[in-house]
Amino acid sequence: GAATGATLALSGAITGGTTLFVSGAVTGGATAAFTGDVTSGGATLSSDARWKTDVESVESTTSLAAILALRPVTYRWNADAPNPDKTSHELGFLAQQVQEALPEPLKSAVVRQVDDEGHIGLAYSKIVAVITGALQEQQTMIEAARRESEAAREESEAERQKNEGLRGELEAERRTSEAERRKVEALEKRMAALEAWQAEVSVLLNK
Repeated sequence: GAATGATLALSGAITGGTTLFVSGAVTGGATAAFTGDVTSGGATLSSDARWKTDVESVESTTSLAAILALRPVTYRWNADAPNPDKTSHELGFLAQQVQEALPEPLKSAVVRQVDDEGHIGLAYSKIVAVITGALQEQQTMIEAARRESEAAREESEAERQKNEGLRGELEAERRTSEAERRKVEALEKRMAALEAWQAEVSVLLNK
């Protein structure tokens, strides 16, 4: 049946297939196992740095590779599952696939045995840390791509300005060449006129 109360303190395991109602705190030093849903207004997990040792960072590249290797699925619980709801579609992962996809030490932190028959489950809350690392790696990749794009844009702009400068030089050369051509044409016309005048003078002198 149901258990109700303000504070429930246990030193062993909580197991049940129905409903446990507690209006205050639930404290315990072991495992609480339910085959149905657990509904709560909030949950706080112990995470104080003063309680932790052998702390090592997970490489963001490892996190991204792990997330990309996971296979999200929808499913329904089959007749052998302890979950009472056999009709609703659920969303999550297959523990065996996660076990194959994750490297250590992520695997042993996320994939846990849930009974004496060898069935395994997932510590879904710990996948948040892996997702965080994956997002950080993606952001690093985005920033690197943005810097490369900006560098390429600046290089393209420099080339454009260089081409504009060359185009201006070519235009100046063209104008200079055009002016020289007109000067040569003018000199040729003067020479032609002078030669014509000399010819006329020669004719007059020979008369």
